[in-house]
Amino acid sequence: MKIITATCPECGTITAGNVLEQHRVCKCPKIDCERVLRFEDLSESDRQHLSENKTQYQL
Repeated sequence: MKIITATCPECGTITAGNVLEQHRVCKCPKIDCERVLRFEDLSESDRQHLSENKTQYQL
């Protein structure tokens, strides 16, 4: 299992890659940040790993 995360470029808040894989698009979790994070923002290898190993990253 790998730890895959995305960092908001505006505020630095970290979001788990599996959350982006499940929702595909979500608002940054920081209350006062309006940045939208996308699954496509992850590297191709991270997207592929998360997609191929969904059962390991269940919420």
